[in-house]
Amino acid sequence: SSPAQVLPKLGAGVTPSNISCPSASFCAAVDYYLPRTIFTSNYPSGGRPFDWIATSVGQGGLYAAGGSDGQISCPSISLCVASFPGPDSGGVFVSDNPIGGASAWRQVNIPNASDGFISISCPSTRFCAATALDDQGDIFTSTDGANTWSVTPVGNIAVSNIIGPYISCSSRSFCVIASGNEIATSINPTGASAAWTVVKLSPLAPSLFSFASISCPSASFCAATANVVASGNLFISNDPNGGASAWNESTTTDSSVSCLSASFCVAIDGQLYISSDPNGGASAWSASTSDDVGIEAVSCSSARFCAAIDNEGRILTGE
Repeated sequence: SSPAQVLPKLGAGVTPSNISCPSASFCAAVDYYLPRTIFTSNYPSGGRPFDWIATSVGQGGLYAAGGSDGQISCPSISLCVASFPGPDSGGVFVSDNPIGGASAWRQVNIPNASDGFISISCPSTRFCAATALDDQGDIFTSTDGANTWSVTPVGNIAVSNIIGPYISCSSRSFCVIASGNEIATSINPTGASAAWTVVKLSPLAPSLFSFASISCPSASFCAATANVVASGNLFISNDPNGGASAWNESTTTDSSVSCLSASFCVAIDGQLYISSDPNGGASAWSASTSDDVGIEAVSCSSARFCAAIDNEGRILTGE
């Protein structure tokens, strides 16, 4: 991947918080301070603010204090699922035509998740899974294009009062939840709670060890970031179902990680770091941006295209 191209801000007061790019020709993002506002682009590398269209999908409220920013997952240009957690702004919105304007988005009521989702993973247009802000160990799944959702208790996972729980699914038959100091895995995410295995990765309390992101491109590889006693750590597993001993600390990162495979990951620590050998330790990661540009989130559709957002509302792309 080439060095990131820093593009102009999307607009005054715009600070996107999450981004999802299923291809180099389509990205969608949600804003941190503008509840129920979704940005979409068919030309994310265009370099012009008007290459991005802002769509308001309802009257905005306020995000929950200490809660989560907006979330979005788009497995293709024909499905996006967005959530704006928090009272008044809480809600889940779905579209099978994300660039079709406000009328193309519909709000979906989710049982036991009135304040919206805190993490969404849609590996395909036919399967999505999510965790909720008011979740007490539940997973929410949909098998019909995110139109209807069911809830399954995962068990007594450590729901951190700081961040998380986060979820990543490589397919309908494999999901991982990272919550507090625990990892929950399942090869049957739509099954009952017995279909989930929960392991504790640290003896530290969730207030001292708390997962910040999880990315599982396959059932044989996962990467996760965790805030550990005021510092960041990256954990890698080549056997996510293998218990606590199957997870190894790889390097240090403060924010999040996104992996396309076991041979391509992008991590965030103020700037972007790329690795073709995530298991290789700190020396296997190289900076893609020249300095700390305040990267908030990144999404890669392939090893040849990634798009990121910074804390000033700018889109960065690399091809």
